[in-house]
Amino acid sequence: SRFFAGTVVFEMKRYAFGPTVEAKLPLGFRVEVDGLYQHVRTTAASAGAFPTGALTFQSIGGTAWEIPMLLKRRFGHRTFTPYAAAGSTLRHIGELSLSEWITPQFPGYSPSFTHVVYQSGEPVRAGITAAGGVSIKARGLRLEPELRYTHWTSDHYLATTEQLDF
Repeated sequence: SRFFAGTVVFEMKRYAFGPTVEAKLPLGFRVEVDGLYQHVRTTAASAGAFPTGALTFQSIGGTAWEIPMLLKRRFGHRTFTPYAAAGSTLRHIGELSLSEWITPQFPGYSPSFTHVVYQSGEPVRAGITAAGGVSIKARGLRLEPELRYTHWTSDHYLATTEQLDF
């Protein structure tokens, strides 16, 4: 008889931080290049059929660099100025860490834990990026909250080829 079999995947959203460089171009355009460091993690839990299956918990984490290169255009010259941007993003995934806990449901077998750290060997991948937001100037500072969409040309090491960031 089957008690439970299946897999559940949890992807924890990552944080990103890094420098931004922006340069003015003719006709009101700008070019922006970012260097975004990220720590990414995906967790999965699965169970085989009872009584011979195993409960497995797996966590994969790693480091990634994204380098968006965007052509940007602001619309207006006010304190609160909307903008749009489009371009390409390069991504490199470096070191990965895999942790796996397996608990057999069959009597007489012991649980096992494995932890491995390795280089992904992943080449630099490219994505097509579009963004929009608003530039807010106040007391010598400029804040630019932005909604950014990237379509990755490869889904290797990614949960999906579509990425939406705020």
